[in-house]
Amino acid sequence: MDDGMDRLFVIWQEIRTPNNIIIPVYSGATDELGASGVQGWVDHHYLKRFGSAVLLSMIDDSLAILADQIAGKDNKNNYANYTENTRDSAKEIANTALEKMIDIKPTLYKNQGDLVGVYVNRDIDFSKVYKLTRKKNVNNAR
Repeated sequence: MDDGMDRLFVIWQEIRTPNNIIIPVYSGATDELGASGVQGWVDHHYLKRFGSAVLLSMIDDSLAILADQIAGKDNKNNYANYTENTRDSAKEIANTALEKMIDIKPTLYKNQGDLVGVYVNRDIDFSKVYKLTRKKNVNNAR
């Protein structure tokens, strides 16, 4: 699913019956009212996407505060230079992690047993599945 979508569009290829009968349909799925696609609950994974960004920014801020405290106690800039390199490396790692985490696709959840329809827009040939034969009428055969 893509961002912003709230239904899943499905194409049914075939219907399989409990008697192992396969019926090719190649038709779209519908909801209970006949609208295209299947609706369900969509999880956009906001906590996974933005929670990691907040966590990484907090780590970066804490490293900056720690570097300022170290530089302030010793009154030397050597510690600040060393921690600046560490903070730059941490920022690069954070950016790489965020690029991967931001691309999480939404997930649609549909309950088992919910009604789903198949919109069949053409004739289905059942001749290969069900064979009809003509019975002789026993009462009229004299």
